[in-house]
Amino acid sequence: MDALQLRNKLKGKKPTFLRSDAHRVPRLEKKWHAPKGGDNKIRRRLRGHRRQPTVGWRSPRPARNLSPEGFEQVVVYTEADLAKVRGACIIARTLGARKRMHLLKKAQEVKLKVLNFKDVARAIRQIEEDIKARKEQEKARVSKKEKTKQEALKKAAQKEKEPKKEETAEEKAKREAEEKRKVLEQK
Repeated sequence: MDALQLRNKLKGKKPTFLRSDAHRVPRLEKKWHAPKGGDNKIRRRLRGHRRQPTVGWRSPRPARNLSPEGFEQVVVYTEADLAKVRGACIIARTLGARKRMHLLKKAQEVKLKVLNFKDVARAIRQIEEDIKARKEQEKARVSKKEKTKQEALKKAAQKEKEPKKEETAEEKAKREAEEKRKVLEQK
């Protein structure tokens, strides 16, 4: 029996390790925390209480860090990393769309399995569509900006063409009186 089959067989028998009282107290997370209380039954390993994780539950050494399919999990950031990989790889999640698409295409050419993508061809199509949509949005934004700039220039040109209207003494006095009244109302 090879190490991968043995690991799967052992993991089938492995219990879920929960911290004590996680099933009773809702605020406690459903994950393992070592018990620290002096009277804690789990810490004392009493019969009828939950089991604790120990070295005995660990996977066989040859099967450690392998994917469920049995591939070594290698994270790829660059094309040089991709060249070193045999069998399968994981494309890094921190990469941008273009670089991810480039690496997916290369992996497809070399016939590598990409573990974090179910359908590589579909992923490539999706990324290409996203990039195209972003380019169109950017074009629309730039053209809108240009259009508003042109409109502003036209308005400025029209304003310059119009003769400036001189304010008469009466109008000036009236405007100042109105401003004074507004200031006094605010106080």
